[in-house]
Order: sequence, then structure tokens, then C-alpha cells
Amino acid sequence: MGDDASLDEFLGDEGESATATESADDEAASGSELPDEAAAQTERAEEPSEESVEPATTTYEFAPGGVECASCGATVDRRWHQHGELVCVACKDW
Repeated sequence: MGDDASLDEFLGDEGESATATESADDEAASGSELPDEAAAQTERAEEPSEESVEPATTTYEFAPGGVECASCGATVDRRWHQHGELVCVACKDW
């Protein structure tokens, strides 16, 4: 088993430039180096747009106690969404 190594040892020359870039980013984030207009543009760019994010949708449901399949009525612990209903694996159109 070899000695533990720091990830910085694998960066070579890139490690030094990455550290310089991180320092510049930290200064820019503080706003002390940016004029008012540039700071405002940076803030607007960092704000997430609510319109661009689609809500997550589930693909299946797990019920440890078992629930009824909407299609065949079997008691199962896993059901998948299909045409607005929750159905078992046997009833799901794959």
C-alpha cells in the first residue's frame, strides 16, 4: 500500500493557476473590486430563473405495506405511473 497523497500533487502547473483563479473569484464575489453596474450584472446572472426549471415528476411509488394496483387490483409494494394511474409491473406498458 502506498502513501496517501494530496490531490494537489496531481495538478502540476494547473494547481497554481487554479488557486489564482479561485482567489480572483473570491475577490469578485465580495464585490470590492467590481463597479456598481458590473456587480449588479453578476447578481442578476447568479439568480436562478424560475421559468427555466421544470418540477420533478415521479416515475413510480413504493409502499412497504402494499397497495392495490389501479388496473388489476393486485396488492403490490411498487407501482408505476401510467395514464394518470398507478399500476403494477405486470400492468405497465413498457
